[in-house]
Amino acid sequence: MSYTIAGMKIPSEHLVLGVFGAIGAAAYAGMSGGSSKKEKPSVDKVPLNAESADEEAFIKQFLAEAAKEDSK
Repeated sequence: MSYTIAGMKIPSEHLVLGVFGAIGAAAYAGMSGGSSKKEKPSVDKVPLNAESADEEAFIKQFLAEAAKEDSK
């Protein structure tokens, strides 16, 4: 079976191969991802909404300990 597209006869197997190729290209482009340079926010860059200096020190200490655990 063939279809007439823009005045040309196109076999159905060619249409299927074109659809499969387009789906494969879209899947490849979607899975290729962006750059691998994803920077984690450091303790200094995180905004702290502490009400006192003691609370701010506690939060910074907690974040530093959590960063150490992540690096293990």
